[in-house]
Amino acid sequence: MTLIFKPNLCSRSNLLKRIDVDRRGFEFHLNSSLMHNPIMHFFNIIGKKRNLPRRFIYCSGGLLKTIQMADLFPNSKVFVDKKLKRPVYEVLMNYENMCNQFGKHRPTKEALRDFISDHFEDAKELELWIPPDWKPLPRLIKKIADKNLKKWATQINAQWTHLGRKVAQEVQSQAQLYSLIPVPHGFLIPGENLKELYYWDSYWIVNGLLKCSMHDSARDIIKNFIYLVSKYNYVPTGTRIYFKGRSQPPLLPMMMESFYNHTKDLEFLKSNIEILEKEIEYWKKFRSITARKNGFEYKMYLYNVPSELPRPEAFKNDMESAILADTPEELVKHFTALTSASESGWNLSSRWYVQHGYNTGTRSNIQTQIIVPVDLNAIIHKNLVLFSEWYTKFGDTVKAKKYQCEAENLLRAIEVILWNEEQGVWLDYDLHNNIQRDYFYISNLVPLWTKSYSKDPNKITSNVLKYLYANKVDTFPGGVPASLEDSGELWDFPYCWPPLQAFLVQGLDRLGTTVGSELAFHFADKFINSCYREYQIHGSTHPYYDCYGSGYSTSPESSSLGYGWTNAIILEFLDRWGDQMFIPGEDTDNSVLFTKDSIYAKDDEKRIKKDNSQIAVN
Repeated sequence: MTLIFKPNLCSRSNLLKRIDVDRRGFEFHLNSSLMHNPIMHFFNIIGKKRNLPRRFIYCSGGLLKTIQMADLFPNSKVFVDKKLKRPVYEVLMNYENMCNQFGKHRPTKEALRDFISDHFEDAKELELWIPPDWKPLPRLIKKIADKNLKKWATQINAQWTHLGRKVAQEVQSQAQLYSLIPVPHGFLIPGENLKELYYWDSYWIVNGLLKCSMHDSARDIIKNFIYLVSKYNYVPTGTRIYFKGRSQPPLLPMMMESFYNHTKDLEFLKSNIEILEKEIEYWKKFRSITARKNGFEYKMYLYNVPSELPRPEAFKNDMESAILADTPEELVKHFTALTSASESGWNLSSRWYVQHGYNTGTRSNIQTQIIVPVDLNAIIHKNLVLFSEWYTKFGDTVKAKKYQCEAENLLRAIEVILWNEEQGVWLDYDLHNNIQRDYFYISNLVPLWTKSYSKDPNKITSNVLKYLYANKVDTFPGGVPASLEDSGELWDFPYCWPPLQAFLVQGLDRLGTTVGSELAFHFADKFINSCYREYQIHGSTHPYYDCYGSGYSTSPESSSLGYGWTNAIILEFLDRWGDQMFIPGEDTDNSVLFTKDSIYAKDDEKRIKKDNSQIAVN
């Protein structure tokens, strides 16, 4: 198999000017004087007449590098989220003047702190927005049998009122002073420490809102993404200018599917379908590759965000992980791999490590852009199916047939390139080493969630049960870890991420088999109990947990207000199985719940014999 891929490489001298940017705010030679540099001369002419792009502050340039490498903040994102006190041109000129005072030396930390204090500030970019359609007791609460879970779900639902935000009017009118990209409607942030709208977080949040009958709020979030696609032809990772150029798993069509299924608002779908198409066309144009196997060509998709620079919000970490890059081309590949991993949502994971054909090494061995991911191709397949169904509904048989053919072709590619008959699941594919990556990642099972298979569901169910048992992923009381690789990365062992639990649980349930649905309930019940236990300790939900049943309240994204996608997935699981779930007593052992011959073992009898009257009310 071969990959057709032409990276945008630059010459060594140009690359080093970009990577080792000089201390001034622009990418020009270290020995060039300010006034004689043609770029600076150009800015001297027009700078006072028009605003310079924010990207010279927030995305590239010597000022960004100097401050981020000076290690002045807990993480690199702190600086690039600050507001400018003065126009871009003035900030850069003052930065140049400060640097001139230090001659050939870098400015001191004290000087940089003073400069930042004079030119930047923490600003209130977002205002509290209480979703107008929030209800204290949505219908799903009535479905929950257990009193403790009912009370908990009511508390989770109340957190929607704390996570709602809208962009402040000052940001709308003075956007040039902020790194924030304004959006026109209210939305929900993932957690209180995150100050922007995020893409794939919002898919789960929208579903959670819909389960709470908050249709208007869900529509507003979708309208924000439609606005972003109409502006950029894709949805950025988040609404910051330094996220431009990279997206996240393209879940907007599935957001629209969820919204339509709950509201039957066909007009909203019809009026926006052409904008939704722009996004899928973007992925076709910029994220597709041609793979060849056994004389046949297959169009598939991967995460590939060309980047010659570190990610601004992770600048220092990215620079430090580039230690193995000896050439300009290797630097470009490394920064591209890191940015592409960010686009995947799995940021970061051994899933993207490639060392001698294995998923070993460190962050320095990351090569995201040579891996064909199971989950991305399954998600795009699902999107193509949706477009075919929608255009059939609208009576446009030509477009319906077009998308149907594209979906069938991609499904064929998934089954030829990614399906592993021996393991009975799908595996990521390494294009450079021409091998499947035979390691356990929950993403291997995403085709269950998108129904991207043509095999008999009963056969798939049997395969998956054997696969989960063989990898012993049910031996963990807190849920299924992202992988079994203890790499030190967050999207690896022992961490359990709520979206990944949803992929697994809902994928099993969507098989439509008795065993699949029982196994789905089993994993959902385990995750709900883990989240509930942690909530009783910390009073909030977390962005991720560990598979031993502990939450991470100290993670940077943790919030006393809860975490959006965790709340949403809890509510989804309770909406589906709330009449069957309960909080077991302290003596319950739910560590291993299925064996080769039985899905349930120890805990099943206790579940059947439970007596809610004996469960204490918190």
